[in-house]
Amino acid sequence: MDIKTIAAKAGVSIATVSRALNKPEMVRPQTRARIMQIVDEMQYSPNPLAKSLLTGRTYTVALVFPTLRNPYFSQLAEGCEAELSNAGYTTSIFSFEEEISKQRTIFNNIIRRHVDGIILAGSGSLQAGYQQILEGLNIPIVVVEDMPDLDTIPVRAGISCINIDDRQGTQMAIKYFLQKGHREIGIIAGEGQMLLTRRRLEAARSVLKEAGLTLNHIVNGSYISVESGYRGMLRLLDSDARMTAVFAFNDLLAIGALNAVLDRGLQVPGDVAIIGFDDIPLAAYTRPRLSTVHSPSNEIGAYAARMLLEHIAEEKAASTRRRVFIPAKLVIRETC
Repeated sequence: MDIKTIAAKAGVSIATVSRALNKPEMVRPQTRARIMQIVDEMQYSPNPLAKSLLTGRTYTVALVFPTLRNPYFSQLAEGCEAELSNAGYTTSIFSFEEEISKQRTIFNNIIRRHVDGIILAGSGSLQAGYQQILEGLNIPIVVVEDMPDLDTIPVRAGISCINIDDRQGTQMAIKYFLQKGHREIGIIAGEGQMLLTRRRLEAARSVLKEAGLTLNHIVNGSYISVESGYRGMLRLLDSDARMTAVFAFNDLLAIGALNAVLDRGLQVPGDVAIIGFDDIPLAAYTRPRLSTVHSPSNEIGAYAARMLLEHIAEEKAASTRRRVFIPAKLVIRETC
Protein backbone atom coordinates (compact mmCIF):
# COMPACT_ATOMS: atom_id res chain seq x y z
CA MET A 1 0.00 0.00 0.00
CA ASP A 2 1.38 3.39 -1.02
CA ILE A 3 0.17 6.96 -1.20
CA LYS A 4 -0.67 6.59 -4.93
CA THR A 5 -3.13 3.76 -4.19
CA ILE A 6 -4.78 5.78 -1.43
CA ALA A 7 -5.19 8.74 -3.78
CA ALA A 8 -6.81 6.52 -6.44
CA LYS A 9 -9.24 4.97 -3.96
CA ALA A 10 -10.18 8.37 -2.52
CA GLY A 11 -10.51 10.00 -5.93
CA VAL A 12 -8.08 12.79 -5.09
CA SER A 13 -4.58 13.78 -6.07
CA ILE A 14 -1.43 12.43 -4.44
CA ALA A 15 -0.74 15.97 -3.20
CA THR A 16 -4.10 16.07 -1.42
CA VAL A 17 -3.37 12.79 0.36
CA SER A 18 0.04 14.14 1.38
CA ARG A 19 -1.55 17.28 2.82
CA ALA A 20 -4.17 15.23 4.67
CA LEU A 21 -1.42 13.21 6.34
CA ASN A 22 1.03 16.01 7.05
CA LYS A 23 -0.92 19.28 7.05
CA PRO A 24 -4.53 18.24 7.73
CA GLU A 25 -5.67 21.80 8.40
CA MET A 26 -5.17 22.49 4.67
CA VAL A 27 -7.69 19.83 3.57
CA ARG A 28 -11.48 20.08 3.76
CA PRO A 29 -12.86 18.01 6.67
CA GLN A 30 -15.00 15.75 4.46
CA THR A 31 -12.10 15.00 2.12
CA ARG A 32 -9.73 14.43 5.00
CA ALA A 33 -12.19 12.06 6.70
CA ARG A 34 -12.53 10.01 3.49
CA ILE A 35 -8.77 9.78 3.08
CA MET A 36 -8.18 8.83 6.71
CA GLN A 37 -10.84 6.12 6.52
CA ILE A 38 -8.96 4.53 3.61
CA VAL A 39 -5.67 4.93 5.47
CA ASP A 40 -7.14 3.09 8.46
CA GLU A 41 -8.70 0.36 6.34
CA MET A 42 -5.44 -0.27 4.50
CA GLN A 43 -3.34 0.09 7.68
CA TYR A 44 -1.08 2.51 5.86
CA SER A 45 1.90 3.88 7.78
CA PRO A 46 3.94 6.71 6.22
CA ASN A 47 7.69 6.22 5.90
CA PRO A 48 9.16 8.31 8.74
CA LEU A 49 12.16 9.49 6.71
CA ALA A 50 10.02 10.45 3.74
CA LYS A 51 7.61 12.26 6.01
CA SER A 52 10.47 14.15 7.63
CA LEU A 53 11.90 15.19 4.26
CA LEU A 54 8.47 16.33 3.09
CA THR A 55 7.54 18.37 6.14
CA GLY A 56 10.95 19.53 7.34
CA ARG A 57 10.18 18.11 10.78
CA THR A 58 11.86 15.35 12.75
CA TYR A 59 8.71 14.47 14.72
CA THR A 60 10.73 14.36 17.92
CA VAL A 61 10.35 16.46 21.05
CA ALA A 62 12.87 16.88 23.86
CA LEU A 63 11.60 16.59 27.44
CA VAL A 64 14.01 18.16 29.94
CA PHE A 65 13.63 17.56 33.69
CA PRO A 66 15.79 18.42 36.70
CA THR A 67 15.27 14.85 37.93
CA LEU A 68 13.12 11.78 37.42
CA ARG A 69 13.60 10.63 41.01
CA ASN A 70 10.74 12.86 42.09
CA PRO A 71 7.48 11.06 41.15
CA TYR A 72 5.96 14.42 40.21
CA PHE A 73 8.30 14.70 37.22
CA SER A 74 7.84 11.03 36.28
CA GLN A 75 4.08 11.54 36.09
CA LEU A 76 4.60 14.77 34.17
CA ALA A 77 6.74 12.88 31.65
CA GLU A 78 4.05 10.20 31.26
CA GLY A 79 1.43 12.84 30.47
CA CYS A 80 3.68 14.53 27.91
CA GLU A 81 4.72 11.28 26.27
CA ALA A 82 1.20 9.88 25.91
CA GLU A 83 -0.12 13.04 24.24
CA LEU A 84 2.88 13.38 21.92
CA SER A 85 2.77 9.70 20.97
CA ASN A 86 -0.88 10.03 19.97
CA ALA A 87 0.17 12.86 17.66
CA GLY A 88 2.88 10.73 16.02
CA TYR A 89 5.85 12.17 17.88
CA THR A 90 8.66 10.38 19.66
CA THR A 91 10.30 11.85 22.74
CA SER A 92 13.86 12.15 23.95
CA ILE A 93 14.00 12.51 27.73
CA PHE A 94 16.86 14.35 29.40
CA SER A 95 17.47 14.72 33.13
CA PHE A 96 20.37 16.66 34.62
CA GLU A 97 19.65 15.42 38.17
CA GLU A 98 20.29 18.92 39.52
CA GLU A 99 23.89 18.81 38.29
CA ILE A 100 24.48 22.21 36.74
CA SER A 101 27.52 20.92 34.85
CA LYS A 102 25.31 18.53 32.83
CA GLN A 103 23.07 21.28 31.45
CA ARG A 104 25.41 22.39 28.67
CA THR A 105 25.86 18.81 27.45
CA ILE A 106 22.10 18.24 27.45
CA PHE A 107 21.30 21.35 25.43
CA ASN A 108 24.10 20.60 22.97
CA ASN A 109 22.56 17.14 22.45
CA ILE A 110 19.14 18.68 21.91
CA ILE A 111 20.50 21.08 19.31
CA ARG A 112 22.21 18.23 17.43
CA ARG A 113 19.00 16.20 17.32
CA HIS A 114 17.09 19.00 15.52
CA VAL A 115 14.00 18.42 17.63
CA ASP A 116 10.75 20.13 16.68
CA GLY A 117 10.17 21.49 20.18
CA ILE A 118 11.10 21.32 23.85
CA ILE A 119 9.10 20.82 27.03
CA LEU A 120 11.19 22.12 29.89
CA ALA A 121 10.16 21.35 33.47
CA GLY A 122 11.61 22.60 36.72
CA SER A 123 13.26 25.40 34.78
CA GLY A 124 13.87 27.48 37.87
CA SER A 125 16.96 25.38 38.47
CA LEU A 126 18.52 26.29 35.12
CA GLN A 127 21.55 28.51 34.99
CA ALA A 128 20.60 31.98 33.78
CA GLY A 129 22.84 31.67 30.72
CA TYR A 130 20.73 28.86 29.30
CA GLN A 131 17.78 31.18 28.90
CA GLN A 132 19.81 32.87 26.15
CA ILE A 133 20.46 29.49 24.52
CA LEU A 134 16.74 28.72 24.54
CA GLU A 135 15.96 32.11 22.99
CA GLY A 136 18.41 31.40 20.19
CA LEU A 137 16.96 27.99 19.31
CA ASN A 138 13.95 29.52 17.55
CA ILE A 139 11.82 26.42 18.04
CA PRO A 140 8.66 26.10 20.12
CA ILE A 141 9.30 25.75 23.86
CA VAL A 142 6.82 25.12 26.64
CA VAL A 143 7.96 25.64 30.20
CA VAL A 144 6.29 23.79 33.07
CA GLU A 145 6.92 26.19 35.93
CA ASP A 146 8.00 29.73 35.15
CA MET A 147 11.42 30.31 33.72
CA PRO A 148 13.35 32.89 35.77
CA ASP A 149 12.89 36.38 34.30
CA LEU A 150 10.52 35.03 31.65
CA ASP A 151 8.92 38.44 31.29
CA THR A 152 12.26 39.91 30.14
CA ILE A 153 12.55 37.43 27.25
CA PRO A 154 11.20 38.75 23.93
CA VAL A 155 8.01 37.09 22.75
CA ARG A 156 9.07 34.47 20.21
CA ALA A 157 8.29 30.99 18.97
CA GLY A 158 6.24 29.51 21.73
CA ILE A 159 8.12 30.19 24.94
CA SER A 160 4.90 29.59 26.82
CA CYS A 161 4.32 28.50 30.40
CA ILE A 162 1.96 26.21 32.22
CA ASN A 163 1.95 26.20 36.01
CA ILE A 164 0.04 24.87 38.93
CA ASP A 165 -1.18 27.99 40.71
CA ASP A 166 1.25 27.43 43.55
CA ARG A 167 0.60 30.82 45.11
CA GLN A 168 -3.01 29.77 45.53
CA GLY A 169 -1.99 26.33 46.78
CA THR A 170 0.40 27.80 49.34
CA GLN A 171 -2.19 30.26 50.58
CA MET A 172 -4.74 27.47 50.97
CA ALA A 173 -2.34 25.42 53.09
CA ILE A 174 -1.34 28.31 55.37
CA LYS A 175 -4.95 29.47 55.78
CA TYR A 176 -5.96 25.94 56.76
CA PHE A 177 -3.31 25.89 59.47
CA LEU A 178 -4.55 29.25 60.76
CA GLN A 179 -8.15 28.00 60.80
CA LYS A 180 -6.98 25.09 62.96
CA GLY A 181 -5.47 27.52 65.45
CA HIS A 182 -1.79 27.23 64.52
CA ARG A 183 0.23 30.42 64.96
CA GLU A 184 3.82 29.19 64.81
CA ILE A 185 4.20 27.70 61.33
CA GLY A 186 7.42 26.35 59.85
CA ILE A 187 8.40 26.03 56.20
CA ILE A 188 10.61 23.40 54.58
CA ALA A 189 11.44 24.94 51.23
CA GLY A 190 13.55 23.94 48.26
CA GLU A 191 16.59 25.70 46.88
CA GLY A 192 16.40 29.35 47.87
CA GLN A 193 17.41 30.73 44.47
CA MET A 194 14.57 29.01 42.61
CA LEU A 195 11.64 31.11 41.42
CA LEU A 196 9.20 28.48 42.68
CA THR A 197 10.67 28.72 46.19
CA ARG A 198 10.54 32.51 46.22
CA ARG A 199 6.98 32.55 44.91
CA ARG A 200 5.68 30.17 47.57
CA LEU A 201 7.51 31.96 50.37
CA GLU A 202 5.97 35.26 49.27
CA ALA A 203 2.52 33.66 49.27
CA ALA A 204 3.02 32.21 52.76
CA ARG A 205 4.26 35.53 54.13
CA SER A 206 1.31 37.42 52.66
CA VAL A 207 -1.24 35.16 54.37
CA LEU A 208 0.56 35.35 57.71
CA LYS A 209 0.89 39.12 57.43
CA GLU A 210 -2.87 39.45 56.96
CA ALA A 211 -3.26 37.48 60.20
CA GLY A 212 -0.80 39.75 62.01
CA LEU A 213 1.89 37.06 62.07
CA THR A 214 5.39 36.65 60.65
CA LEU A 215 7.19 33.69 59.11
CA ASN A 216 10.01 32.89 61.49
CA HIS A 217 10.85 29.24 60.81
CA ILE A 218 12.31 28.44 57.37
CA VAL A 219 14.81 25.81 56.25
CA ASN A 220 15.93 25.13 52.68
CA GLY A 221 16.66 21.74 51.17
CA SER A 222 16.67 19.75 47.95
CA TYR A 223 13.38 19.20 46.14
CA ILE A 224 14.36 15.65 45.19
CA SER A 225 15.30 14.34 48.61
CA VAL A 226 13.26 12.76 51.40
CA GLU A 227 16.41 12.93 53.49
CA SER A 228 16.52 16.69 52.99
CA GLY A 229 13.02 16.96 54.45
CA TYR A 230 14.04 14.76 57.37
CA ARG A 231 17.09 16.88 58.20
CA GLY A 232 15.14 20.09 57.73
CA MET A 233 12.44 18.95 60.12
CA LEU A 234 15.00 18.09 62.78
CA ARG A 235 16.47 21.57 62.45
CA LEU A 236 13.05 23.13 62.88
CA LEU A 237 12.28 21.01 65.92
CA ASP A 238 15.60 21.93 67.49
CA SER A 239 15.16 25.63 66.78
CA ASP A 240 11.76 26.32 68.33
CA ALA A 241 9.60 24.00 70.43
CA ARG A 242 6.56 26.28 69.97
CA MET A 243 6.16 25.41 66.30
CA THR A 244 3.02 23.31 65.79
CA ALA A 245 2.65 23.14 61.99
CA VAL A 246 4.93 22.70 58.98
CA PHE A 247 4.29 23.31 55.29
CA ALA A 248 6.73 21.45 53.01
CA PHE A 249 7.14 22.67 49.45
CA ASN A 250 6.79 19.19 48.00
CA ASP A 251 5.71 15.75 49.16
CA LEU A 252 9.19 14.25 49.32
CA LEU A 253 10.20 16.94 51.80
CA ALA A 254 6.93 16.41 53.68
CA ILE A 255 7.45 12.64 53.94
CA GLY A 256 10.93 13.21 55.31
CA ALA A 257 9.51 15.70 57.81
CA LEU A 258 6.80 13.26 58.86
CA ASN A 259 9.35 10.56 59.64
CA ALA A 260 11.55 12.98 61.58
CA VAL A 261 8.66 14.01 63.82
CA LEU A 262 7.69 10.40 64.49
CA ASP A 263 11.31 9.43 65.18
CA ARG A 264 11.43 12.13 67.84
CA GLY A 265 8.55 10.41 69.60
CA LEU A 266 6.07 13.14 68.69
CA GLN A 267 2.59 12.77 67.24
CA VAL A 268 1.33 13.89 63.82
CA PRO A 269 -0.86 15.89 63.80
CA GLY A 270 -1.17 16.05 67.59
CA ASP A 271 2.19 17.72 68.19
CA VAL A 272 3.08 18.88 64.69
CA ALA A 273 0.70 19.13 61.72
CA ILE A 274 2.18 18.69 58.23
CA ILE A 275 1.01 19.60 54.72
CA GLY A 276 2.97 18.79 51.55
CA PHE A 277 2.67 19.85 47.92
CA ASP A 278 2.12 17.84 44.68
CA ASP A 279 0.00 14.88 45.90
CA ILE A 280 2.28 12.18 44.53
CA PRO A 281 0.77 8.65 44.72
CA LEU A 282 2.80 7.78 47.84
CA ALA A 283 1.11 10.61 49.78
CA ALA A 284 -2.04 8.53 50.17
CA TYR A 285 -0.09 5.60 51.66
CA THR A 286 2.08 7.16 54.36
CA ARG A 287 1.10 6.56 57.98
CA PRO A 288 -0.57 8.82 58.85
CA ARG A 289 -1.68 9.65 55.33
CA LEU A 290 -0.21 12.92 54.08
CA SER A 291 -2.33 16.02 53.60
CA THR A 292 -1.10 17.93 50.56
CA VAL A 293 -1.81 20.39 47.77
CA HIS A 294 -2.90 18.44 44.71
CA SER A 295 -1.03 19.19 41.48
CA PRO A 296 -2.39 17.12 38.55
CA SER A 297 1.03 16.37 37.08
CA ASN A 298 -0.12 13.90 34.44
CA GLU A 299 -2.77 16.31 33.17
CA ILE A 300 -0.31 19.21 33.24
CA GLY A 301 2.09 17.15 31.13
CA ALA A 302 -0.64 16.41 28.59
CA TYR A 303 -1.66 20.08 28.51
CA ALA A 304 1.96 21.13 27.96
CA ALA A 305 2.25 18.67 25.07
CA ARG A 306 -0.92 19.98 23.41
CA MET A 307 0.31 23.53 23.80
CA LEU A 308 3.63 22.60 22.20
CA LEU A 309 1.92 20.83 19.30
CA GLU A 310 -0.16 23.95 18.65
CA HIS A 311 3.01 26.05 18.48
CA ILE A 312 4.67 23.53 16.15
CA ALA A 313 1.63 23.62 13.85
CA GLU A 314 1.93 27.40 13.55
CA GLU A 315 5.23 26.91 11.68
CA LYS A 316 6.32 30.45 12.53
CA ALA A 317 7.26 32.53 15.52
CA ALA A 318 4.27 33.03 17.77
CA SER A 319 3.01 36.59 17.99
CA THR A 320 1.81 36.06 21.55
CA ARG A 321 3.02 34.05 24.48
CA ARG A 322 0.65 31.97 26.59
CA ARG A 323 0.83 31.55 30.34
CA VAL A 324 -1.65 29.13 31.88
CA PHE A 325 -2.27 28.54 35.58
CA ILE A 326 -3.97 25.32 36.72
CA PRO A 327 -6.05 25.74 39.92
CA ALA A 328 -4.65 24.08 43.03
CA LYS A 329 -6.68 21.89 45.37
CA LEU A 330 -6.02 21.18 49.05
CA VAL A 331 -6.37 17.49 49.93
CA ILE A 332 -6.88 16.95 53.65
CA ARG A 333 -5.97 13.50 54.92
CA GLU A 334 -4.53 12.65 58.35
CA THR A 335 -1.46 14.82 58.98
CA CYS A 336 -3.18 18.10 59.80
